Amino acid sequence: MLVDRNARATAPRSAAAGLPTAAIAVLVLVLALTGCSVRLDTPPPAVPTPDATEQARAALAEQTATLVSLARAARGEEATGQSAPQADGPDVAAELEALATASEQQLAALGGLWTPPPRPDDPSPTPAPQPTATPQDVLTALEEAAAQVQESVGDPVWDGDTATLLASIAVYRDGALARLSHALGTDAPAPAESATELPTELTAASAPLCRTLDGLGYAYEVQAARSDGEQRSQAVARAAQNRDLAEQVAVLGGYDGTAEDPRRASYAVGDDLSETIVTWQSELLPGWLALVSPAAPGDRTLLLTQARAAAALAPLPADVAFPGLQTD
Repeated sequence: MLVDRNARATAPRSAAAGLPTAAIAVLVLVLALTGCSVRLDTPPPAVPTPDATEQARAALAEQTATLVSLARAARGEEATGQSAPQADGPDVAAELEALATASEQQLAALGGLWTPPPRPDDPSPTPAPQPTATPQDVLTALEEAAAQVQESVGDPVWDGDTATLLASIAVYRDGALARLSHALGTDAPAPAESATELPTELTAASAPLCRTLDGLGYAYEVQAARSDGEQRSQAVARAAQNRDLAEQVAVLGGYDGTAEDPRRASYAVGDDLSETIVTWQSELLPGWLALVSPAAPGDRTLLLTQARAAAALAPLPADVAFPGLQTD
């Protein structure tokens, strides 16, 4: 057989040669996606299921966000879009604004609200209706929110720092409830009373608290010696209460009667005894909160009760969002 050496060889025709340019581009894209293990019809990832810690955190965050909305609505800002107070007078409006501002800070510290990612089949989001509320609604929500934290602080899902944060938030809500009730001219709930029992064991971190309690006992003894009648009787009772509590803390802390025992035979009370008592009372809240983190979860509720009772003795201003944790 003869072969024509001058005949031009014809290259095989590519399968894509007959495709339009746009079709080739689509084909390349599909091949590229296939090579990257990506499918155009892959469904979006499933929404993660929150664990126990996240569920508890989300519940507290939602309650805190509700406080922000109710306080602002009761003040009239959300309904009118203006900053002019719509509440029952300037004092009430100021308390509502302070509550909203502090609750926003607390919400941020709690991690904020979690919003699930949008889903392809979700309908267009419907705008939430503008909330409406009265100052009394805020009082009710504050009571519920404080009770929620009191119940939650002993949950074993929390680490020590978070439990301490929650305890401080509960103390703030107690103060906000008392201040708003006063501004409205209504009776505030009775302040928390000191617990009759303590955790079965405390750490060395209790030493500053022990010293403060013992110092207060001494100061009340001096006050009793300088007074008479009902004032003397009250001072005697308070002196015994603080001395006894200091003794319990020292025993449970393991330093009672040792060289590490912080108690003294006497304390410098200064010229103004009342001022000294107020100053030492203000040191009780940080002292109790310092024990929350190292405590066993089951003991934290007792410690929060003590912290709330201590805070009632020396209320803090409305703009202190985290009572007992301030560094200044």
